[in-house]
Amino acid sequence: MLLGLSARQIATLVEQKVLKHVARGTFDAAHAVQSYVAHREKILAERAGRGAFGMARADLYQERAQLARLQRLEREGELVPADEVERVWLAAAGIMRGKLLSIPAKVAARLAVVQSAAEAQAIVRDEIHEVLREISNIKVRNEAA
Repeated sequence: MLLGLSARQIATLVEQKVLKHVARGTFDAAHAVQSYVAHREKILAERAGRGAFGMARADLYQERAQLARLQRLEREGELVPADEVERVWLAAAGIMRGKLLSIPAKVAARLAVVQSAAEAQAIVRDEIHEVLREISNIKVRNEAA
């Protein structure tokens, strides 16, 4: 009797490829013991939660924890819905576009009377800096709140 197992149990282990015959009805005792112990440890690990079911359960708990964290961050105002971010950025981009496109009209008359490229450059640079200051102070209201 190998490993204290019945003939039926041994046949099942051979079918599961846990045990391998050396010859008909003969097994390598050292290999059989190692294979059987590894097989039993695998079964115990699965029952203890380290097998496929345990890993799936751990994944589920991890997903739940991540969802709870995201919900908490949203309640605390740390997360903003993507559609709201997009709406605010589009509004800010529209304001910036308008301010940048207004530069030529604002500087045209002053540029017509300048005597040098350096003066024209200074006028354009000053106006660009002014527009950038205005853009940096843009406040887009959250109309959804």
